Amino acid sequence: MKQDRSDAIAGSLLAGAIGDCLGAATEFKSFEKITRVFGPNGLTEIHPPGRFTDDTQMTLFTAVGVITALIDHERPTASAWTKAFHEAYLEWLRTQEIRKPRGDLGGSWLLGESTLYRREAPGMTCLSALRSGEAGTLDDRINDSKGCGGVMRSAPVGLLLADRYSREEIYEIGCLSAAVTHGHDGGIFPAGALSVMVVDLMNGASVEAAVKNLTGLIPTDLRDRLREAVNFAKSQPLAPLPLCDELGQGWVGDEALAIAVACAVGGFDLEDSLLVAINHDGDTDSTGAICGNLLGAKLGVAAIPERFLRNAPQVPLVTKVAQECATFLCEPMTPEFAARYGR
Repeated sequence: MKQDRSDAIAGSLLAGAIGDCLGAATEFKSFEKITRVFGPNGLTEIHPPGRFTDDTQMTLFTAVGVITALIDHERPTASAWTKAFHEAYLEWLRTQEIRKPRGDLGGSWLLGESTLYRREAPGMTCLSALRSGEAGTLDDRINDSKGCGGVMRSAPVGLLLADRYSREEIYEIGCLSAAVTHGHDGGIFPAGALSVMVVDLMNGASVEAAVKNLTGLIPTDLRDRLREAVNFAKSQPLAPLPLCDELGQGWVGDEALAIAVACAVGGFDLEDSLLVAINHDGDTDSTGAICGNLLGAKLGVAAIPERFLRNAPQVPLVTKVAQECATFLCEPMTPEFAARYGR
């Protein structure tokens, strides 16, 4: 069944943020330590302070990048997309380098949100690439990083462009969003894949079908990795240690997307999928965030346990961004709205 767009956007952004919040408490811990600290079932609740990390921070700024590109251009070129994403991520960089918003902020309204002005283990590749002042492109790579910092922020590309662009175009734009900071194919192409997958999920596809639909669009090695993830999830009950043995730990782009896909396919529901995605040896906030982006796009806000929403203090900000996205898609453009994005 085709998902209501506004509910799909809110579901994807919120479930991604919840996965990120959950995974923030287990990241950098071995599964042995996770079970020692949180009990034999691992972490099952939002752990105080319950804040999301750079994954969700950058995801919100990706949404800003998409919106500003489409405010500025009826049909942005590749260079216009790169410029819009770069400017949005430079705004995020400002939130990492000063303690609170001050003075004439310029830019988008998101810069005025004081809750974003904190470091939550930001990725070194994102920081160093943005500090260089240069924006990477698909033709002019900025480094050789295949880290997951590109894919973990790319869901808004599909969420906002689903009814405006073809799947091939969305794939390319998702790749462009990652190429701003990541130069290796493994750091770029998973971002395009996730962007397209959320479109298919909003349109009623299963996660397994969304993976199959990537055939011919993504490189063979990434396609094989995602198929492996689906087959693994269908072949046995999901468990943290075999998950990492089979698919890796999620620190690089293809591994993070593969783990998220396996958890989304193998879980009984969104909660079950998220809890597997954040209880393992690896980059748990990123795999939790991506898994949430996938299932939230398909299932909507109602699938997210109320206790998770209640115990994550930054839910109102994520909801606000989702509402901004829905307004952009559904309401006529006004000067007041454009001004909120520095336009």
